[in-house]
Amino acid sequence: MIHRQAILTVLIAAALSATSCSRAESGKSTAGGDVLRFKTFRVLDRPDMIGGEAVSMLIPADWTGEGAVVWRLHPTMPAGINVRFHNPQGPEAFEAWPAQPYSWGGMLAMTGFPEGSLYLGNEVRPPVANAFDYIERYVLPRVRANVPLRVVTRTEMPELANAIRARNAAENSFLPTEVSAGKVRVEYEESGKTIEEDFFCSVNKIFLPGGNMVLWIADQLGALRAEKGKLDAQAKILETIVASTRINPKWFNRYQQLVEALTAYQNQQIANPGVISRII
Repeated sequence: MIHRQAILTVLIAAALSATSCSRAESGKSTAGGDVLRFKTFRVLDRPDMIGGEAVSMLIPADWTGEGAVVWRLHPTMPAGINVRFHNPQGPEAFEAWPAQPYSWGGMLAMTGFPEGSLYLGNEVRPPVANAFDYIERYVLPRVRANVPLRVVTRTEMPELANAIRARNAAENSFLPTEVSAGKVRVEYEESGKTIEEDFFCSVNKIFLPGGNMVLWIADQLGALRAEKGKLDAQAKILETIVASTRINPKWFNRYQQLVEALTAYQNQQIANPGVISRII
């Protein structure tokens, strides 16, 4: 299993801007003396699923936001969080997308799971080289397909990568892993202005015994944008969103129960062919 709680990660992590995220409060003063006020934004689940508040976070008081719990057919990662916050009076915006799980290799192609199909909820795709590769091959074509953008910089995020390695050591100490984390900055023109946008991503590969099958996940998927020359100043807003994000414990308790039930069911489905074989 690839870390179960990744599905709820709207956090891009403290390593995003190469600084530590501190807890932010409404009314926090900026370096220039201006007061940057925040309001609470709540992501509500569908009433026909678990329902109620799933996640909350602080966003700038004059920004608007949209958010949703995205459900999918996956035994250990059935839900993810999708959010977008933006300034109605300017180009500033922040987006985050659910983690994306993948499988590759082994007997998948020979057993009816070609590239592009779904295996146990994972999309069957060959692993990318690194986080930069994933952003440029998967993220940008999907979320900025009609934007004539150009890549400006690629920056590694070693703190985030090390945090994922530490988690891997705790959860999958007997399996070899490979981790990459980074951000890609792009530029494009919009309404007569040059926009800069940073796209963030981590790629976590777990190699199964035998060496010919890999489970990999693209996580910490998000983007922050602003007018050129002003993007780095938006880091405080991102830090506030990250530091203030809270998963509703009541919702998450029911979610964990759901994951346990789905995992048990999936394990039984895997075991059934063996039972049939022994009977025959």
